[in-house]
Amino acid sequence: MIWLWVILSAAVTIGGILWLGKLPAAQWLGMSDGFARTGKTELAAKTLEKGLEKYPDNVDLWVGLGNALASHGGGMMSPAAALAFDEAAKRDPSHPAPPFFAGLALAQGGDLKGAEAVWSELLARSPADAPWRPDLEMRLAQIRQALGPRLPGEAADVSPGGVPN
Repeated sequence: MIWLWVILSAAVTIGGILWLGKLPAAQWLGMSDGFARTGKTELAAKTLEKGLEKYPDNVDLWVGLGNALASHGGGMMSPAAALAFDEAAKRDPSHPAPPFFAGLALAQGGDLKGAEAVWSELLARSPADAPWRPDLEMRLAQIRQALGPRLPGEAADVSPGGVPN
C-alpha cells in the first residue's frame, strides 16, 4: 500500500513541475526572490535578466527586474529600474503592476511627490471594483498625509502622460 502513496506523490510532484514549466515567469521570479531574501540583490537582478533573454515580452519579469534593481540600489529608483518598469508598461499598458511598483520604488526612495503622481494616475484609470483599488487608495492617503497640507488649487505637478515633472 505504501508504494501506491509513493507513486501518487511522485505523480503530483511531476505534474506540479510540468505545470510550473508553463509559467515561465514563476520560475525566474521564484529564483530571484530567493536570492533577494538572502541579500544577493545583484544575483536577483541578473537572474531576471536571464529570464528576459528567454521571455522578453513577459510583463511580470520586467516588473520583477524593476523591483530587483530598486532593491539592489538600496531602495532608490535608479534609471535602470525606471527603464524596467517602462518596458513592462509598454508591453501591457493596462496592467496595474508597472505603475504600482514604480510608485512604490519612488516612495521607498523618498520621492513622495513622484509616487503620488504615478499612483494618482493609476487610481484614475482603475475600475471602481478593481481588487487593488482599496490598497492603492490607502497608500495614496498615507503619501498625501506625509506630504502635508496643500494650498487651494495646488495639485501634484504631473505632465499629461502621468510622469512627474
